[in-house]
Amino acid sequence: MIHPHVSVVSRALSHAVVGDREQGLALLRPLVDDSLESAYAVLRTLAQVVVYRSSQAGPVTVTIHGLGEAEGLDGLPAPLRFTVRFLAACTEQDDTTATALFWSAAEPADGTPLLTDAVGTLFDLATASTRDAVREHLARRPHSGEDTP
Repeated sequence: MIHPHVSVVSRALSHAVVGDREQGLALLRPLVDDSLESAYAVLRTLAQVVVYRSSQAGPVTVTIHGLGEAEGLDGLPAPLRFTVRFLAACTEQDDTTATALFWSAAEPADGTPLLTDAVGTLFDLATASTRDAVREHLARRPHSGEDTP
């Protein structure tokens, strides 16, 4: 049986891939709001989408305009910094680090809410990964002369 989080994340990504990001996030919101364990499961599922895609397509290079080399990750906005570190931990299958990063986002020392923004950022990356996979799949399909995908 497919875990319920996977099913909801899949539906959410389906909405986002066709341009309805807000509907996709609305589907995730009850899971994120339900409990911290549920929010962690959503983040891990989104991360698995990105990690799987990069394992199929090769490493992904992200250019962030306006970020100096000396700043490194510390120069990124907090949600993106979290997402990069969380994805790295998931890619390395480092559950200890992924869990610690999650708790630092869920209960930040400075009291600044981060979890909702982190989910949105990771959702955007998972959407982009899914969209790329769909494009590649459609490009490989033999054309039958019909206009329908």
